[in-house]
Amino acid sequence: YQSQSAMLNWEVENAESVSIDQDVGTVDLIGSKEVTPDANTEYTLTASNPAGSSKRTVQIEVKGKPEIKSFSIDPKSIYQSQSAMLNWEVENAESVSIDQDVGTVDLCGPKEVTPDANTEYTLTASNPAGSSKRTVQIEVKGKPEIAFFKACLDRIPTYTSTELKWEVINAESVSIDNNIGSVGPSGTKPVSPIETTTYALTATNPAGPKTATTKIKVSDVVSGYCTKYC
Repeated sequence: YQSQSAMLNWEVENAESVSIDQDVGTVDLIGSKEVTPDANTEYTLTASNPAGSSKRTVQIEVKGKPEIKSFSIDPKSIYQSQSAMLNWEVENAESVSIDQDVGTVDLCGPKEVTPDANTEYTLTASNPAGSSKRTVQIEVKGKPEIAFFKACLDRIPTYTSTELKWEVINAESVSIDNNIGSVGPSGTKPVSPIETTTYALTATNPAGPKTATTKIKVSDVVSGYCTKYC
């Protein structure tokens, strides 16, 4: 591996000079030499005397840091309690691990994960030449957020009306009880309750439901009934 060393060993007879290329230089007839090449290298030993020269070559393979061919997560966005799949492929590594409690893994493979919040996963592949890293991120959506749900007037006289008003974020469905039914993520709805009524808005996505309520008081005589305005 890169940064590691190897030993050249040789024995030559009947030579007046012996040399090895790749900056090793002149050497004795018998010996050894430590070398630390940073890439695949061919070494040539040349032994000479007045009759001519003889050559011999050796090759050494030098492996670099691990190569992370791929590291991905699918899907890139989920809701809480849902899962996603990590997939990776690594070459030339002696160990591979993924953080966030995934731990040691094989050179390639899938791994199902179920994070409960936005998470970054880091894959680390190592060998004696060093380590390589790659990261992926996943967005984890929580339950819907009800920005507001209110009545324009929270107290009204009998046989009059007011409006419900709401805004919801990150919901796949929104509904209001008391026979109103499905509604959009934001809007208004006229209501004319004949008695004091509590309305419940329920917003739902795969992470679960979230509910908010608002109460409208109804009476024959309301003093200062305009207590809330949209």
